[in-house]
Amino acid sequence: MELFLTALGERMLALTNTWDTAIWVYDDFSINTGPLIGPATFEKLFLDSYKRMFAYWKSRGARHIILHHDVLSEHTYPILDIFIEAGLTGVQGVYPTVGLTLSAFKARYGKKLTVIGGMDNTHTLPFGTRQDIEREAAAIAEAGQEGGVIIGSHSIEGYIPVEHYDWYISMLDRIERSG
Repeated sequence: MELFLTALGERMLALTNTWDTAIWVYDDFSINTGPLIGPATFEKLFLDSYKRMFAYWKSRGARHIILHHDVLSEHTYPILDIFIEAGLTGVQGVYPTVGLTLSAFKARYGKKLTVIGGMDNTHTLPFGTRQDIEREAAAIAEAGQEGGVIIGSHSIEGYIPVEHYDWYISMLDRIERSG
């Protein structure tokens, strides 16, 4: 399986010509309460394979390797540390749904990982007030002051009112103009 995934990743990088941006690894290993397996088991089963895949993609010219993971929480830190050891450079999926704030994540990982996300797309964007959206957008922008943050959302689903998303974007625009 490892050889197949390595070859598939290389082929996707070539077909999309995204060598200078990123290859995305979609490996969910948690639920809201934490990882499905412990770090020792994760390391034993997956570390060497990830090291080889990531090293190969980087040797071929991949600039970044991003983990997309739906439930990043402080309980996943030990497994993220294993991914970093394997060569991971960024994550998508840091949002406060499970209590993980972007500022807390940046405090732990600083410049080790680039972060994509920060906006809560399951509570704030669909159900929050304009003030909630503004407050969360400001916190995200503050966490990204020293770089390493690509402000966004995990995803924009059909249950998110367009006017809420538009308000979010207008907040980001206002923050950028004032900053």
